[in-house]
Amino acid sequence: MQRPLVSVIVPVYNSAADLPRCIESIRRQSYENFELFLVNDGSADTSPQLCRMYARVDPRIRVIDQENRGVSAARNAALDLARGEFIQFADADDYLAPEATELLVGRLLEEKTDLVIADYYRVVNDEDITVYGGYIPEVGAIDQAKFAVYMMDRPASFYFGVLWNKLYRRSIIEEYRLRCDEELSWSEDFLFNLQYARRSAHFCTPRSTTIGRTRRASPPPRFIRGVR
Repeated sequence: MQRPLVSVIVPVYNSAADLPRCIESIRRQSYENFELFLVNDGSADTSPQLCRMYARVDPRIRVIDQENRGVSAARNAALDLARGEFIQFADADDYLAPEATELLVGRLLEEKTDLVIADYYRVVNDEDITVYGGYIPEVGAIDQAKFAVYMMDRPASFYFGVLWNKLYRRSIIEEYRLRCDEELSWSEDFLFNLQYARRSAHFCTPRSTTIGRTRRASPPPRFIRGVR
């Protein structure tokens, strides 16, 4: 039986230093039925060449080139072309643990939910790892009302605001024509999540197993994310 197709969307802007690690981590996922969109947002470094090189060796990779219009426009360009049943986002300086997509898809199908939201962790210099999350204590699915209570308890948290620790149903995104607001330069991802949550009935988290999605640290320390 064919597994559901997942569309993975990665905006790329002057990311040559980190991009190979990101792409390789996605290519090596235990969940193999995916399409990977690399959206070159007017990069001036060698990112476009790297994107095209990987597209030549892996037919699951599609490259979109556009003038520099920002991360929201880059994500929207891929959403317009995505064919997957599910949508997963990553940033070009992230790298995913090999089982990340597998566990997200597995939980969504198991619990029959509309969104899977996972914990994340902060890594400094590949050594200091701090887990953030645990804001939804239930093991199984929760309804929209309970999700809203948890979200309003931590409205400024990356956990609820960002795109990179979640798995979405494309059917909901397309039914309501949800897109990232290209006029916003801040919290456009949180707005997208609010709009998506309004149209969703049930939510869940992965079990306690860390499925890991991190950003490679380099001085000065910055947020690195993962999911579990």
